[in-house]
Amino acid sequence: MNVIAGFQANGSQGITVGGTGTAVKYFPYVPGPSIGVARTTPSSASSIGQLKVPGNNRLNGQQFEVNVVGAVTTGAGIACPNVTFALYAQTNIQVDGHNPLYTLIATTGAVAAGSQFVEQVSLKAELNGSSASGMVQGIQTALYDGTLRGSSPKAIENLLSNINFAADVPFGLVVGVTFSVSSADNSATIYQFSLSA
Repeated sequence: MNVIAGFQANGSQGITVGGTGTAVKYFPYVPGPSIGVARTTPSSASSIGQLKVPGNNRLNGQQFEVNVVGAVTTGAGIACPNVTFALYAQTNIQVDGHNPLYTLIATTGAVAAGSQFVEQVSLKAELNGSSASGMVQGIQTALYDGTLRGSSPKAIENLLSNINFAADVPFGLVVGVTFSVSSADNSATIYQFSLSA
């Protein structure tokens, strides 16, 4: 499989979110510094900054794969908060970034994280679908700190419906992390967020 879409993140240039709050923190799209364009961050109110799944029938009836690799760090003052890494599909593509409709595809589930340790995370979703069925199905695999999570591999958390692969953008993808305890020291980084086919 070849990477056909992705965020510009790698092992030396990760994308980091964190800080206080217990709501989902979505990872932004960060363009290269020479481009001169500000980063765009998806939120509960806007999907601007999502990874757009290629349309125009490129993936219609095809198997494709989404990979997310990252790490989590929690603060010294927190006694094992729960951390949840998740991949969401954004299916409200008719509106330009507003009123997103996020559907959970793959997740680590809530994990009791360590304190002041960097813990490795990876999510993989092997997906396929067609305009004829309108459905996207697949298998997810989640690893957190070297342990398979949630009986991985297993079916994705939710099927997608009413997907038109002939559209310019059939649906979008976002990655988020949730910390159960608010702390300024909470931090999560992704080093890969890519779509391959």
